[in-house]
Amino acid sequence: MKRPVQVILPFLAIFAAVLGFRFGERREDGRVNATPLQRAGVESGTARKSAGRDPVESFSVRLGGIRGMRDVDLRTAALRDLFLEWIRVSPEDAFAAWAEIPEGPDATGLEEPVRALRSRLGFGPALALVLELGEPGLRESCLQVLASRIHELEDPESGVRSLLELPQGDLRKSLLPLSICSWNQRAGFDEIAGWIDANQAEFDLAEMAGLERAATVRLIGSHPEEAARWLLGRADENSLPGHLEHIASIWARSTPNAAAAWLAELPPGPGNDLALAAFSSIVVGDDPHSAALWAATIRDGKLRSEALSAALAAWAKLDPEAAAAFPTEAAE
Repeated sequence: MKRPVQVILPFLAIFAAVLGFRFGERREDGRVNATPLQRAGVESGTARKSAGRDPVESFSVRLGGIRGMRDVDLRTAALRDLFLEWIRVSPEDAFAAWAEIPEGPDATGLEEPVRALRSRLGFGPALALVLELGEPGLRESCLQVLASRIHELEDPESGVRSLLELPQGDLRKSLLPLSICSWNQRAGFDEIAGWIDANQAEFDLAEMAGLERAATVRLIGSHPEEAARWLLGRADENSLPGHLEHIASIWARSTPNAAAAWLAELPPGPGNDLALAAFSSIVVGDDPHSAALWAATIRDGKLRSEALSAALAAWAKLDPEAAAAFPTEAAE
């Protein structure tokens, strides 16, 4: 009878071989290929520590070696690995270097570095660091990543409050709804709506309208009538068109027939045009004829012309004669 060790050893050998192929990309000659960082002639921080060298001082040198790589895929993988390692050691320096080179945001994407920065520093300090980025487009994109990942925080409300401390303006107006949509993945509608009401003194009218719409995104998908009643019950002359458009564009994706019935019952008025255009744009892919009929009821001439043209173009691909015969002056 074989001893237990003799039975286990063959399996350990197989397991080791599999690991070699998976993580080290073992070649036919038995040697193990290098990782992307090693192919760039750059050692990892762990290797440098083991050799008695300070990894922080070497990141810039390693970055230069990686940027010289010709293979785009290898360069991208190496950049991602380097920056994620660098952020864990020195987040401020790493993020500054990542933001200054085109290969950083363009090649590695925004999600991983920004989330790693937040994990390393915390939401508030990460937000402050991102706000210092010089390039406006990159700064706003990184802020959007932070705002849209609020639900990943242990206390999502604290993240929303950090964004609320930003100066009022277009940036805050765009980030707060993102954070509310994200928070809604963890909290129910009643909690979100209660928070908005409790802090309404902090928002101007445009911000309030954006937050109200953000709070109902998930509710429209599950209970559209309830969401519509809540939104329209809070609407004023300025927010009504946007609220109607918001409801129609989401509801049409889940149950278009019910959304159409709701639209048909709305009292006539200029505020309906955006909702009608939104509904037409959603259903045009499945039913261009219906989309054309709804587009033709839009009162605003420019908006009607745009919606009707899109619907008729889609309809013409299926039935060119019927589309050509449709009376484009229906709502003139």
